[in-house]
Amino acid sequence: MAAGLSKRPANLADGPFLWTAGSDSLDLRIARVVKFGIPGTDMPGHEVLSDAEVLALTDQVLSLRVP
Repeated sequence: MAAGLSKRPANLADGPFLWTAGSDSLDLRIARVVKFGIPGTDMPGHEVLSDAEVLALTDQVLSLRVP
């Protein structure tokens, strides 16, 4: 499925999360991407999700990270 996307998706296990530039914490940057998406890519925003749902997805993404 990734081959059909306009940009290659991020490797959530290893990163780096280049599309989350900024000085905020990684969890806040990922939550922002979950909520608002990434302009110019196939990653849509999910603004209909509650803050609790966004935080749960953020925790899931962070759990994929290699220590």
